[in-house]
Amino acid sequence: MLRRTLLITLLAVLVSGAVAAGWLYWLAIDAQPRFSGELALPGLQRPVQVRYGPHAIPTIEADSLSDAMFAQGYVVASERLWQMDLIRRLAGGRLAEVFGQDALKADRFFRTIGLAAAARHGYAELDARYRQILEAYAAGVNAYRQQAEGRLPLEYRIAGFTPAPWRPEDSLVIGEYMAWILSFNLREELTFLRLARRLGNERARELFPTDQGIPAPAPAAQLPVLSRALIDELESMLALPAQWGLLEPGPASNGWAVTGERTELGQALLANDPHLAPSMPGLWYELEILAADYHVAGVTLPGVPMVLIGHNEDLAWGFTTVMADTQDLFVERITPDGTGVERPGGGSEPIRERTQRIEVRDWHKPFEQVIRATSNGVILNDSLGHATGSPMDLPAVDTEHLLALQWNIEIPGKAIEAVYRLNTAKTLDQARRAALGFRHASQNLMLAHRDGGIGWQVSGILPKRGRGSGTFPSPGWISGFGWDGYVPQGRNPGIVHPGNFPTVYFDFSRRRGERIIFRILNLLSKSHPRLLENDSVNALPLKPWIIRESGGGVHE
Repeated sequence: MLRRTLLITLLAVLVSGAVAAGWLYWLAIDAQPRFSGELALPGLQRPVQVRYGPHAIPTIEADSLSDAMFAQGYVVASERLWQMDLIRRLAGGRLAEVFGQDALKADRFFRTIGLAAAARHGYAELDARYRQILEAYAAGVNAYRQQAEGRLPLEYRIAGFTPAPWRPEDSLVIGEYMAWILSFNLREELTFLRLARRLGNERARELFPTDQGIPAPAPAAQLPVLSRALIDELESMLALPAQWGLLEPGPASNGWAVTGERTELGQALLANDPHLAPSMPGLWYELEILAADYHVAGVTLPGVPMVLIGHNEDLAWGFTTVMADTQDLFVERITPDGTGVERPGGGSEPIRERTQRIEVRDWHKPFEQVIRATSNGVILNDSLGHATGSPMDLPAVDTEHLLALQWNIEIPGKAIEAVYRLNTAKTLDQARRAALGFRHASQNLMLAHRDGGIGWQVSGILPKRGRGSGTFPSPGWISGFGWDGYVPQGRNPGIVHPGNFPTVYFDFSRRRGERIIFRILNLLSKSHPRLLENDSVNALPLKPWIIRESGGGVHE
């Protein structure tokens, strides 16, 4: 009898397990995108054809750019909606709406640095034609979202929420998030503060030169010693994206180009390896788009229309990070009454305040995040205290001194316009001018033209600093350290047809850059097209190349 009971129990467990596995399998299969058939979607002006190749890479063909953008939004959302949704929520400070109190820490930080506000500001400044691109893409995403009701991706069923409507600004906030993770000097300044706490400012200054043979500025030794808790909390904020499986700040990427004058067929060579931190799914989405006066293939960011890295019929382009310093920390002394900060000569500046209401799942009322700012940027301290929604909340980890973050996102972004102009450029100079629209992300744009020409342009808006080097936090109460506007973009480095002169930027991976130059020179001398494949050597005796300033500036 016991044996029979055990057998029945075992069979019941096996059947239950099989049913559960089958149910999970059905949920996963049910949410898969469609790769064949016909769909009737409201919002399209004319029929659109989407063809998938053997690797499931889509080619979108439409009569108009508006229909092509609608189809791109639909197709990408059908495969990457969860990824798109998570990035926009993280960058916009809206994770706690669906994940509750555990996500409030991330929301407070990203509301403070203001990516969503920058996206709204940029959208308001866009011309109508670029707004229409964003609106068409958003309409496509929402068409999939509405059609997928009842068969959403498995992640939504596990998390217990449905995706909110996609707004045009959501695509821009993803772009602002990319600018954030590609601007990581904040980490270096925090490293100095950590060293200063352990060794003292003067010794930390000796270990942290601004460049080879150039010592740190003397006022770096006058900075106050900040609490360890404050520094630890700030560093933990920078690691928040990784907790949600998303990209976090870090250096990456390499690329090179060879003019057609140095190749057997007279055609330019361009290689680009934008190796950002690995994620699942990966950051990039590959596709081809054909519309009236628009034919581009390459990779895009899920949630952002058009193609970011790729080629059209005349040009190919790629990006690497410049690692320019576009972020500065300022240490601010609070006035005795707590309403302002000290300024040179015994003066003071009032602290500006605004309040953000953050919705939190399972909370009866929103959390109110007070965001303070001075002329040196937003105050980071207020995003660091532990929030429980009770009167026991502390406004900050440390209140003796304030840390203000200055960043270039106060200038309205034009990245969507830049992507369109780059996608439709026919000449190297048109592409270089387009690159200047990437205001918040400093990037090396590398170009190759079908006529054999090559080019290079640095994007981004760079600050004009006074006495500060940008490598160290600056004292807000000493004159001459604040930003004095921005460097005119026409002075950004760039060049067309550089001939035999290789241009290389060395930073964290100097040996890798040297290796690339060494192999390219061998390729050119031996005409061996596969010389770079399977190369694993990491060091060689080669003097570093220096970037040559061309003087060939471009203007938008």
